[in-house]
Amino acid sequence: MISLKEPGLKIFAAILAVIALAFGAYSTFFRSEGFVDGTATIISIEEDPDYIPNPDNTGDVQYIVKAKYTVDGKEYTATLNSYDPAYKVGGDVAIKYDPNNPEKMTSGFGIGIAVMIIGTALLAVVIFLTVKKKVSVKKLKETNGELTYAPSVKGEERELYFLTDVGTIKGGHHLEDKNRRVLYEAKMTKFSPLSAFAFDFIDRENNKTTKHLVGHAEEMGWNSILIDNNYTFTIDGQAVEARLGGAPRFTNVGDRVRIKYLPEKPRYAIIIK
Repeated sequence: MISLKEPGLKIFAAILAVIALAFGAYSTFFRSEGFVDGTATIISIEEDPDYIPNPDNTGDVQYIVKAKYTVDGKEYTATLNSYDPAYKVGGDVAIKYDPNNPEKMTSGFGIGIAVMIIGTALLAVVIFLTVKKKVSVKKLKETNGELTYAPSVKGEERELYFLTDVGTIKGGHHLEDKNRRVLYEAKMTKFSPLSAFAFDFIDRENNKTTKHLVGHAEEMGWNSILIDNNYTFTIDGQAVEARLGGAPRFTNVGDRVRIKYLPEKPRYAIIIK
């Protein structure tokens, strides 16, 4: 079985970054391997009629530059894959062309460098968030100690209301008593699609606030027959609840279901019929 862990969006971003780097490197350094240096003369510079400019950016124009060059007495015409404000009709520009097929040519680095920059930036963000999460979890453990389950103690029965804050990207939750007095609050302080959410857990009865990272760990496993996704709810990087995969729509709270789980990782399980 092959498995991928951590939030799926972060994995997707990392894979996308690697693909961008590979494509950029190929386009920049390997696509023109074996090409020889040459010189072309610019014959026209025209605005690209198909380019849609940014209305908020005055002067946002894209140009199509055509040039001609001669190889072994034969003249070729091609569109350059680069543009420089210094270009002018009649001016010369350095190119590379395939000596075995002179119609194949390139000028400058084109889009390859831009794609490499984007891929590098995206990969840097993923690495930064991963390292930042590990450092944050370490600090929280030093401050709050290891996460443990509170003892189950039956107290007086109270009428409580669990409410979720809506209308904001930084949603939260709080408990109120029958008099609508807030007793406990989970207030989101940081939202990120690539890492765990930061929360302040506020115990208003005891006037105590603790910080926690709330998120999930994802494991995708596949073999020759099945593809399974398992999610585990996490607090401060520690798994506290398993979410079963394969649950049918008619499953209700309190139902008994048959499951299959990994002996070495019983937290990961799927419901079977």
